[in-house]
Amino acid sequence: MGHNLGLSHASGLDCGSEVIHAGQLYDNGSLDLNTFCISWEYADNFDIMGFLSSGHFNAPHKERLGWFEPGNVRVLATSQDSGTYTIKSLENFSTGIQAIRIPMGIDSVGRWNYYNIEYRQPLGFDGYLQSYPNITNAALVHLSIINSVTGASSKSLLLDMTPDSYIGSCSGIGCMDFRDPALAIGQTFTDPTGITITPVANDSSSLTVKVNIPPTPRVLLFSPNDGGFASRNFNIIASAMADQQINQVSFFVDGELLGSDTASSDSSFSMG
Repeated sequence: MGHNLGLSHASGLDCGSEVIHAGQLYDNGSLDLNTFCISWEYADNFDIMGFLSSGHFNAPHKERLGWFEPGNVRVLATSQDSGTYTIKSLENFSTGIQAIRIPMGIDSVGRWNYYNIEYRQPLGFDGYLQSYPNITNAALVHLSIINSVTGASSKSLLLDMTPDSYIGSCSGIGCMDFRDPALAIGQTFTDPTGITITPVANDSSSLTVKVNIPPTPRVLLFSPNDGGFASRNFNIIASAMADQQINQVSFFVDGELLGSDTASSDSSFSMG
């Protein structure tokens, strides 16, 4: 039914020993030895569009469906939005915040990438979460990918805040390690641009989380991938965000200016 309403599968992003890799914020769709992360279809165990046969949709999917009331989703876009917030559980009706969305930038194919923070409790269709204390006492964080033209969500990817915790013979990229993906109380996730997310307290109805967004420009290199290699002719693509409008991004190698690109409407810059 979710597909009929425009939803994709609830997937997971596997970056091996990392939660997320700089410049790898989009869906590869397949395992490739030249990339750092892969998307596992259905890997979100906590959404009916994943492995579940029942249960609630995650926050990106509920927002896509128009489930939330005005005020349920709080967007934190600049350093002035840094602070401590209380998130109500996703299962019950609320007039408070039930999801936090943090813009990450534009990926290499022109889609907006966001962090989404939510809080889940074993209520109603989510009653099965009684078996997942890692989930009900922590924050779930997803990467959502949104078409910058239509505004429609094209992908939901669960982030694993305990990477490589799978116990067995398998480790690294290629292991489905999404049984304990939540961000625990007191644990801090720091993304490649310096954004930090720290759950600080919780009870049966809400989670308190501290978010810090740095005031300095946040630049992500998407092509070539951070740590990757390039030869012959190639394009350089980066996403840049800051509290104020960015009018130009310049590209240097070993201190030598290669070129510059002026601002575009979607915060994506490139040269080739």
